[in-house]
Amino acid sequence: MQSVVSRSFFLVFLCLEALVLSISFDSQSLEKTHNLFLGLIGYAGELIRFFVAVAGGFAVFGWPRFQAISHFLLDYNDYPWWQKWLAAHGIFIMSFIYITSALFQGVEFENSHEAITVNLVAVSWFLIGIGSVVCLFFTIAPAKCWTRLISQEIALVSLAVLTGVLSWFAGEMSELDWQPLTELTFNVSGYLLGVFYPEVVIQPVHKILGTPGFEVQISPQCSGYEGIGLIIVFLFLYIIAYRRTLLFPNVYILFPIGVITIWVLNVFRIVALIAIGSSFSEEIAAGGFHSNAGWIAFVLISGGMVSICQRSKYFLVESHAVEFSHESNHSPVPALLLPFVALLSSIILTSAFTVDFNWLYPIRVIVSLSVIWYFRKQYRPIFKNITLHSLLIGFSVFVIWLILVDVSEQDNQKLMDSLFEAPPLLVSSWLLFRFIGATITVPIIEELVFRGYLINKLSDINFTELKTIKFTWLSFLGSSILFGALHGEWLAGTIAGMGFALALYHRKSISDAITAHMTTNTLLAFYVMSTGNWSLW
Repeated sequence: MQSVVSRSFFLVFLCLEALVLSISFDSQSLEKTHNLFLGLIGYAGELIRFFVAVAGGFAVFGWPRFQAISHFLLDYNDYPWWQKWLAAHGIFIMSFIYITSALFQGVEFENSHEAITVNLVAVSWFLIGIGSVVCLFFTIAPAKCWTRLISQEIALVSLAVLTGVLSWFAGEMSELDWQPLTELTFNVSGYLLGVFYPEVVIQPVHKILGTPGFEVQISPQCSGYEGIGLIIVFLFLYIIAYRRTLLFPNVYILFPIGVITIWVLNVFRIVALIAIGSSFSEEIAAGGFHSNAGWIAFVLISGGMVSICQRSKYFLVESHAVEFSHESNHSPVPALLLPFVALLSSIILTSAFTVDFNWLYPIRVIVSLSVIWYFRKQYRPIFKNITLHSLLIGFSVFVIWLILVDVSEQDNQKLMDSLFEAPPLLVSSWLLFRFIGATITVPIIEELVFRGYLINKLSDINFTELKTIKFTWLSFLGSSILFGALHGEWLAGTIAGMGFALALYHRKSISDAITAHMTTNTLLAFYVMSTGNWSLW
């Protein structure tokens, strides 16, 4: 049975894929190309922002309909083809990433033959991208479900699309040369920057702001108009949608609160961008942080304001708070999936702030430990005593990993140059967190999702508890192959996944899989630190 949480997991996975691609590839680099199709791809970022706004509108305005929509999806719980659509999505997304890498590395052509080739690749990029999204949606539910849902919720869908259009329009309006807010943003940002840096570069005429090591131009679209426009659009549509339950005129205070909050955060975003470029990395500042910090902040602010409004007596008529529909407390799905979602999210966010060396790895460990601790009561029944069987499997996987995975001397030297040039206390702290992550948090989270959730889901679509683990070739091979794909070293990772699955089947206990995984990673950690083969980490 595909529960609401597991369906939501696929949607979160789609958002994470879009975020990874947007951080990894700068679509704006293709906007000025002379090729029509490549030029259109250059505006992919605009398309992503539009669909983010549509999804946000659907989530915000559809909150009261959440229970009805979840009951509607229950009619398709026994949907038998979702595994095949998920596999198709995997093929599409890997092809999409490969083509994206080729396109964004820079494509040059001088004759008509090469122009035709580029056009074909660009068209393939569009088609494969659409195919990957369609396959993931068909993983959640069949086509007839989506057509019924759209026809049933046509008003909600229309409102969500309108939100996307108005949000895009608000962003375009921010391109206008509106100077008053630009002046205020420039002056306040310069003042705050002076608090942290003794020497600040300020050129009011050209709106240049920064430090001697890194400068930016505060253009009108960077002054906060776009965020303000988005907040106003969202709040306006939200109030219209919920006008029967909201308390007037109290609700109007949301507008100045939202506008001030988004503007203040935009000022801090500019200061943070300059600080990152000056003190850490120009590549990070001008790349992932500049591209994604703004809309991530907008989503968090708008979602937070709506959430507070739905629960506050000050904004609701007769204190009628919206009750959220949750799955049964006995369902293991949230405890199995949410730690993995949290880990992926922390990986994406920390990667956006690092280039050559991941100094922010401790944040991943802290986030992971926090989520594991939150679900600790649900994990207690699955942990059993350690068996020799699981330890031997862990040792065997460790040996196989050393045989199959090549050591890169170049990567070893690169990591050593980055790591050991830092102060000894920082190096020791990072190594401690890296060890905890490799030997504790990562094995627990990966086994929960691959051997806890995925292997059960592939063997029994209606699974409701971890005590019913059973062997099927689809679950055994499917979970192992996906585990291998996650780890880059596909063959070694797939064999490791098979080994951990065998540990699971021995006593039908996920605890044995976790023990085996921990054993492998612990042995590997000691091997890496004792031999200096850092590329294996």
